[in-house]
Amino acid sequence: MNERHLKSFMHCAKSSSFSAAAQSLYISTNSLIQQINLFEKEVGFKLFNRSSQGISLTDKGKEFYKEAGVFLNDWDSLIKKHRDDPIEKKVLRTCFLPGRRMLFLEELPGSFFKDFEDISFEFVSAGVNWVDALIDGTVDYLILPDSPTLNEKPLYIEPLCVMEAYCVVSPAHPLAQKKEILLPELKDYPILLNSADWIDVFPFLRKHPKTIDFAYDLTDVYTKCLTNSIYLLPKQWAVKQSSFRAIPLSPTIELQILLIARDSDFDRVKDLFGFFKTRWQEISKGFTH
Repeated sequence: MNERHLKSFMHCAKSSSFSAAAQSLYISTNSLIQQINLFEKEVGFKLFNRSSQGISLTDKGKEFYKEAGVFLNDWDSLIKKHRDDPIEKKVLRTCFLPGRRMLFLEELPGSFFKDFEDISFEFVSAGVNWVDALIDGTVDYLILPDSPTLNEKPLYIEPLCVMEAYCVVSPAHPLAQKKEILLPELKDYPILLNSADWIDVFPFLRKHPKTIDFAYDLTDVYTKCLTNSIYLLPKQWAVKQSSFRAIPLSPTIELQILLIARDSDFDRVKDLFGFFKTRWQEISKGFTH
């Protein structure tokens, strides 16, 4: 018996909806339906009635649900009783701006740590080139905008969402009172980025006549913005402090945000990727302060 399929069945039975159950499990609805179809073949009988109105347990499914609940409780109790050592956690490492890491963690719903108790997070400072840090094993996953060079590397890539590029400036900046900043205006000011990988995200920066610098923490951001730099990043990640302004670019630049892992290492991060993809709206709140 596949324990994960059994637990998926229990979620579906409780919610009477494949889509609702899939959201609680941080997987796609199609993946969940495939699991249930396989589980029905495994047990040898139909568990759910399916209709355009939703799903409901068959008579055999109802009996199975009652007994499966007892079985799972007994199984969990048995494992906890005889476990000598604590669960060995998978440590997943990613890059960060140090001042933002706790905001990000605080926005992770508690249910994630309950359902994926074998995962813990470690945030490391990986210098200027984050993609190189991923490839050489310094980190396990990244959340970055799409760029042409990513397709040339041995990476597993999942689209996450689309965000609009914004400019963050100090209140003393010459452009601070504008409602939007025109793309040609950028050439007159130093640019600040998260990492060197972002130069490929904004191709016009390759011939930028002014300085391009990188921020390693929020103090760094504030100090460098005060020197008339323009900090480029997605709208939802814009540094929204009372003393700074986040201003849209014109014309609008949309960024395809990606979840990225090494091709060879995707099994270690697939649960995390599923979680991000289904709960991104909650997670992204951590980047709006």
